[in-house]
Amino acid sequence: MEPPVLYKKEGNKAYITFNRPKALNAMTPEGFEMIGRYFLEAQNDDDIRVIILTGTGDKAFCSGADLKETIPLLLEGKLDQEKTESAMLKNIPVWKPIIAAVNGFCLAGGMEILEATDIRIAAEEARFGLP
Repeated sequence: MEPPVLYKKEGNKAYITFNRPKALNAMTPEGFEMIGRYFLEAQNDDDIRVIILTGTGDKAFCSGADLKETIPLLLEGKLDQEKTESAMLKNIPVWKPIIAAVNGFCLAGGMEILEATDIRIAAEEARFGLP
């Protein structure tokens, strides 16, 4: 099974990629946590000068949380909000520039993550919304 988020370094760039194209890159709680960890990993790597955030495929950047996985955890009180919020750069120190390359739908939690980036570049077919 593919990881929900990919991390790759190329020269002085770090790429963080939402990687659930069949689910319009909707993030699981694990995926949100991975994004926060990768932001910190890039921040703490002296070789990295910029972080580029994007989505796998051409249909979605990130369509927010995968509600099938997130709602049951919320109802059971098993969702660690602090780990989830790290994807939105809440309470984590990242001052390297983050460029969002938006390549499709950017909805809900995807918009919250987008709002935490420094530079946003959108494909012509990108669509944004906070349902």
